[in-house]
Amino acid sequence: MDMTKGNIRKTLFSFALPMVFSLITQQLYSVVDMIIIGRYLGVNELASVGNAASVVQILITLSGGLEMGSEVIFAKYIGEKKYEDIIIGVKSILLFGFISGLCITVIGMCIKVPILSWINVPTELSADTGTYISIYIVGITGIFLYDISRAIIVALGDSRCSMILVIFTSSLNVVLDLFFIYTLHMGVGGAAFATILSQIIGMIITLAILRKKMQPIMKEYKSSSIQLIKIKEILSISVPTIFQQLILSLSSLFLQTLVNPYGGEVISGYMTVNKIMLFGMLIVIGISQALSIFISSNSGAKQINRIREGYKICMLFSTIYLLCVAASNFLIPQYLIGTFIDIHKNPTAYQFAKIYLQFSCLTYLFYGWKIINESVLRGFLMMKEYLYSNLSDLVVKIAATYVLVSQFSFNGFWVGNMLGKVISLIICILAIRHNNLLQKN
Repeated sequence: MDMTKGNIRKTLFSFALPMVFSLITQQLYSVVDMIIIGRYLGVNELASVGNAASVVQILITLSGGLEMGSEVIFAKYIGEKKYEDIIIGVKSILLFGFISGLCITVIGMCIKVPILSWINVPTELSADTGTYISIYIVGITGIFLYDISRAIIVALGDSRCSMILVIFTSSLNVVLDLFFIYTLHMGVGGAAFATILSQIIGMIITLAILRKKMQPIMKEYKSSSIQLIKIKEILSISVPTIFQQLILSLSSLFLQTLVNPYGGEVISGYMTVNKIMLFGMLIVIGISQALSIFISSNSGAKQINRIREGYKICMLFSTIYLLCVAASNFLIPQYLIGTFIDIHKNPTAYQFAKIYLQFSCLTYLFYGWKIINESVLRGFLMMKEYLYSNLSDLVVKIAATYVLVSQFSFNGFWVGNMLGKVISLIICILAIRHNNLLQKN
């Protein structure tokens, strides 16, 4: 798909739609995974997976950064018609991803025990948490290659193929979840093994598809070889993203230490509300990712007016959508929370999640606007400003939550989250205006 031509609204949404469906599919799998664990295993097992997920998220931050960097840089190559750079970049970043995945596996094995001790995992949860992390670490290299190759396919203009791949791997994950947990009674370890196996199968299929898509270019540039400069170019986008995601993961881990002392029910409620809020943001996240690629392509083609119009369309749509999501969370929290946990058997978890959801209505708007404006910074390769915006969110959220929890107990979590989003949004908008990124031609 050529994003530098044609109707802007149609181009944006036709490209964003498969990306949104991919995100929704991934989260639906995650939701089903939580439901299977919560219903078939129990609240403590669900809490164990929540603690494990906080640790795992740190280990895969490099993958997320490389994915984002690949999308932006390869989209820029497409806009500039630099086809030889595409083939060189693909070979280079896949090799880098493979080596990085192996290194992260070794590091993960070494830091697993100290991290579990640091986050104060309750004794009754430590065994299952450790089991999940150990199994997940083994398959990290496959996850790296799967994410990077899918990102390249998206940058080449085929977000539909990426969507189909995500649907396949997520569906396979659910089937394997049921098989390992319900049929083989493998417990939390079965959930981890199902995730890794489905991702490795997805990696094999995705690499085969990418190779097929690259064949026409490869025939023309047979001598193209791996170049460190291409890795550096992708890393110029990836490193700030990796750093931001690492800080985000560490902050989540820190917040988990504030939640853990309240016990299994509150941990489950915290997991539940975070999942509900993330699920509500998926459409905006998908649109923002599409907007970044749209901006990168049109920036390379010097189409600033198209960028301005695309930004306005995304902001208007996101505002209307997020108002609807906030209203549903306020009016029917019992149905949303009850999807994950039995609200009658776990009243403490329900009350925590209900208060968090209902008092976070404004947070949705601030969060959505923040995401859209950050996509502008990414699209224009303003990664330093993008990093400042994200770091402000994390620093304010952590500091405010730490102070407020001691004073206001559960209410400190949602207030701290909202304050972080507000400050980050302000910094992001100021950065866009200061650099005149959306000025008229």
